[in-house]
Amino acid sequence: MRKRYLIREVISAFLIVSLIISTAFTEKLLMISTASSSVKGIRLKINRKNVTKKTFSMKQGKKQKLKVIVPRQKKIKIAFRSNKRNIVSVSKAGTLTAKRVGSARITVTAKVKKKKYKGWVKIKVISSERKKSEGVKSDTRPGQTPSPLPENAPTPSSTPSASPPAVSSSPSPEMPTRVIEKGTKINMHFGDTIIPGILNESDTAKALIEKLPYTVHMSSYSHDFCGVLPYELPYNEDELHYGWLNGDIDYAIGVPYFTILHSDEEISGQYGPRVNIGVITCELAKIRNLSGDYDVLIELVEDGSDSESTGKTDDIKNMKMNVQIGDKSFTATLEDNVATRELVEIMREAPISIDMNDYSGFEKVGPLGRSLTTDNQQTTTTAGDIVLYSGNQIVMFYGSNSWSYTRIGKIDDLSGWEDALGSGSITAVLSLK
Repeated sequence: MRKRYLIREVISAFLIVSLIISTAFTEKLLMISTASSSVKGIRLKINRKNVTKKTFSMKQGKKQKLKVIVPRQKKIKIAFRSNKRNIVSVSKAGTLTAKRVGSARITVTAKVKKKKYKGWVKIKVISSERKKSEGVKSDTRPGQTPSPLPENAPTPSSTPSASPPAVSSSPSPEMPTRVIEKGTKINMHFGDTIIPGILNESDTAKALIEKLPYTVHMSSYSHDFCGVLPYELPYNEDELHYGWLNGDIDYAIGVPYFTILHSDEEISGQYGPRVNIGVITCELAKIRNLSGDYDVLIELVEDGSDSESTGKTDDIKNMKMNVQIGDKSFTATLEDNVATRELVEIMREAPISIDMNDYSGFEKVGPLGRSLTTDNQQTTTTAGDIVLYSGNQIVMFYGSNSWSYTRIGKIDDLSGWEDALGSGSITAVLSLK
């Protein structure tokens, strides 16, 4: 009897253990089955590189395929969306197009039955003239690899460096290195700031002139402002060169870049090929002080006129300006240029008071309080000359100096002029006669 009871107990224990093992195994199978049937998220790849929740750099004008990796499922719908389609667009098939410099976030949504799974990648569009590491804002520097050049482009060893013939060089480091004596004058409007320039007589510059006025979106970098034209311009092979001179206006081949280069000419030989089409004609500081993105209007400048001033100063050469220093009053004959026309419009509203200090024993200089459009030329001044310096400072001479200035006017009668300016600080009041 006792033996039968023990056998029954052993069988019961075996059945209980078997039931426990069977239940655990069934739960394990269920967990595996459930896991295998769920989507654990999506991965995004570009050129076999995982870019999920990361930043990926693309050159302006280029395209890339964004690949979406999901577990094998039936009836998966994938949608792409760009938060800034004017910077980076994305097709229904996931093709990315870098349109202009900037950043955009691409969101990818995978729909499986009633569930949604999302992933994203940030695309940073950079100028193809620079080789940037992803997430790094700095431009290429010596020792880094410069940007790849267009196919069939001439190499630095076979292409001349920055300066084409028939130009002279400015002696002032504050002014553009290149000086173009003859050409077509333009104004480039960066918001309220006007950067004047002159285009040369190359075929590329002539082709651009035919399309003016034109607005191009431009972005600032460490050594230039750069924007992509919607069309390619013609160029001559013998005008191609590598590098630039500070102040140059260039057209870069491959991607049709319109670029204003203000710095780093000494390390620029790694960049190109390009065609010089002109130069800015103001102090380099005026464009170096700008930053960010602008829709830049490029327009022709009519000889002796400005779009805002034409008609208001019909014969500016016959106009006179009064210069009051203390109890002394002097009359100056005005030059006929854009800066003087802008100054006249200011004086029409009210006289201009300028606090001026002595400099180097031959001039008085003081801030105007606003910037005027410059037309600088290398000038040797004499007593009585009134000029614009750095676009925003008025200089009055009682001696002589050689520098790059924009002429404003000339004192008609120098009697008492030097004594009125004196050796210390003065306040000069400018008004129209």
